[in-house]
Amino acid sequence: MNVKTVEGLIGANTNVDLINTPLRVFQDAERKGDTAAMDRAMGYVNECQDKVKEYKAKADEGMKEDAKEAKTENNKDTDMVEISEDSKAAAKQEGDSEPVEPDSKDSATAADAAAAEPVTYTKAGDISQPQPESGANISVSV
Repeated sequence: MNVKTVEGLIGANTNVDLINTPLRVFQDAERKGDTAAMDRAMGYVNECQDKVKEYKAKADEGMKEDAKEAKTENNKDTDMVEISEDSKAAAKQEGDSEPVEPDSKDSATAADAAAAEPVTYTKAGDISQPQPESGANISVSV
């Protein structure tokens, strides 16, 4: 986790907790009718709210940096394949269809896979046969 994220979250949480004190002072001053104390207390509340917004922005920035870093970390483990223009042209001349992009999905294949029965594989990689249900009934009386 990024330092900015941690600092932002802790700072925002601390300032949210700090707002309770001037709010309590504001409520006491309101009961007493002391408008000057109410104004001072609301000034402190507004300062704390501003700090919460600043820390939230810092946490958001840190989270963006975390996401960017995670993306680059994941790309290190991925092999990239690039097809040259000459290879694409040669495939087209041989009558092959247009190359399929790796991110495209075939909706018919996805629908067929969803409709298929679930399959269980053994440790060797073979499809295991489902066990037939015994159909035996057990009755217990006490």
